[in-house]
Amino acid sequence: MRLKRFALCTSVLALLLLSGCKKDEEGTFHVTFTGSFGNEPLVMFDVHDYINGQRVQFSRSEFFISDLNLIDGSGNTYPLSDIELIDLSFTNAASAGTGVVLTFDKVPAGTYADLEFGFGVASDINATQPADYPSSSPLSSTGRYWTPWTSFIFSKTEGNLDTLVDGTDDPDLGFAYHTGTDDLYQELRINTAISIPDGGTAGIIFNLDHEKLMGIPDDPIDIKANPQNHNPQDLLQVQAIINNVISALTFILE
Repeated sequence: MRLKRFALCTSVLALLLLSGCKKDEEGTFHVTFTGSFGNEPLVMFDVHDYINGQRVQFSRSEFFISDLNLIDGSGNTYPLSDIELIDLSFTNAASAGTGVVLTFDKVPAGTYADLEFGFGVASDINATQPADYPSSSPLSSTGRYWTPWTSFIFSKTEGNLDTLVDGTDDPDLGFAYHTGTDDLYQELRINTAISIPDGGTAGIIFNLDHEKLMGIPDDPIDIKANPQNHNPQDLLQVQAIINNVISALTFILE
């Protein structure tokens, strides 16, 4: 009888312990990046109106983001990713509309007050080199590192300009603006309530408007006058692009 009573007590205790164990409340969080030129999706080689009757098309748009973190109302940081390559070089409208989707599982459920990230490569990673990374990492590409800068290339904005105002779309001048160096690293903090439900999904969609990125309409970059930044000290255009990121980047919550 005592053995039975002991077994019964043990079973009851086990049930009590199990009922007291609460699983972690977690959800999934998506961070999406899309590109546009004004109200049009950013599709590579599509042609858009530019300044002085010129027409522009883009052939590449990519950038790194660093230290992507959620921050709760008490200032506690939940890190999502150290580094991500966002490549918006899509060649069709459907892909451009979908954009680049970063998915983070098992994020603690709750309401966060801010989302932060850096546009470019944070200084600790920027002190490394492509040889420090496996081939699976976007940081391993020597094409994303510029030795004269001793820096990774934070962003690439490339394309062609039709400088001949003759009513035809015949781009005759290529351009390439690459940003880099620690001085041009831009930290962004998005102050918005983000609620991640237990067992559910939440998300934020960023759009980078390349019309505003190029300074239109207030202070447009004169591509024709200076289409490339080959000189490590020639930072005029790339500094302008970095300065324009804040106004060019908008977001909506999913």
